[in-house]
Amino acid sequence: MTMPSRDLHSQHSVLCADAVRSSTALLHQEVERIMGLPGSIETMADYRRWLVRFFGIYQPLEHLLRGFAGWAATGVPIHQMGHTAALLKDLKVLEFDPDDIELASQNALPVIETFGQAFGALYVLEGSKLGGRYILRDLSNRLGREIEGMDAFLT
Repeated sequence: MTMPSRDLHSQHSVLCADAVRSSTALLHQEVERIMGLPGSIETMADYRRWLVRFFGIYQPLEHLLRGFAGWAATGVPIHQMGHTAALLKDLKVLEFDPDDIELASQNALPVIETFGQAFGALYVLEGSKLGGRYILRDLSNRLGREIEGMDAFLT
């Protein structure tokens, strides 16, 4: 009996995701250690600073990723990426003008020269949403209701 090709594709996708997850686990732990998240956010002022930093990185990075051809063939709706939009929503609630935020320079962004690298970068950005939920849970315990309505980036 042969398996339908969709089942094989599904199994292959799961195996690939598992391989990427396990091979990057130590890197994720190192990023958490270096950035000090979520423990370094103790006040709303800390939270605001982190949102500003994230906007300064995500906005130019998302712009860079959208510039690659090939997204349509993958079915990935790259123009609907919502990280920057979510950050803008949170910053607006905090009454922060995004025009006042210094954006990361091209030299500060990861080197992304091929569509494969762009796809990998998108994978990391989208995967960070899972970490955002963990951070939000921690911040909600620490900051309570104070964070309500300004957590779009973390959800």
